[in-house]
Amino acid sequence: MKATVLVTGATGFIGSVLVSYLKEQACNVRIFLRPESDREKAARLGVDVVTGRYDNPADLRHALQGVDMVIHLAGVTKSLDEKGFYEGNVMPVEEMLKTVVETCPGLRRFVLVSSLAAAGPARSASPGVKEHDMPLPVSAYGRSKLEAEQVALRWKDRVALTIVRPPAVYGPGDKDVLQFFSALKKRVMLAAGDGRSQRFSLIYVDDLVKGIVLAATAPDACGE
Repeated sequence: MKATVLVTGATGFIGSVLVSYLKEQACNVRIFLRPESDREKAARLGVDVVTGRYDNPADLRHALQGVDMVIHLAGVTKSLDEKGFYEGNVMPVEEMLKTVVETCPGLRRFVLVSSLAAAGPARSASPGVKEHDMPLPVSAYGRSKLEAEQVALRWKDRVALTIVRPPAVYGPGDKDVLQFFSALKKRVMLAAGDGRSQRFSLIYVDDLVKGIVLAATAPDACGE
């Protein structure tokens, strides 16, 4: 897949794996880095770096100039209040899509990497959560990811858009799901609900990034 791809959230767990995979696919990768992000880690990725803020249109225009695809991974998973989730997860999507329309109207695809938290938990173990079920997020994080999806979908008639909702992600470099496996290794029993009928969705990070790229290139995923 030869393309110039802008990746946000590239210094994170999933983002760094995605950048490596895109490079393996012969893509020209550019990353958008906030000033407070880890510059040393960004430099180790070996790709073009544009530093800026999502609320600065000039920074976004610079980052988006000449790109074929955008994969938006950046966001926050923890915040003290709803405002922090909005500023980290919703506002950047709105500002990026505005700038895409102005700067690169021929963009092949804008992939918003959301979260299964936007859908909320399944109402029953079977059949689980389906793509078109009514979302019922139960956390402030999940509500902000759903709002970001809704913002993005308002642009789908003007931007080739795809939304991906990963479940919990594990693999080398993960620190969150690792705590669960570390507890099991120490024989600490963890239980949710009645401890018998609960199921959890997990995906290995390499599988996720391959899925993201497939979604970015699949014609049938456009507008979904």
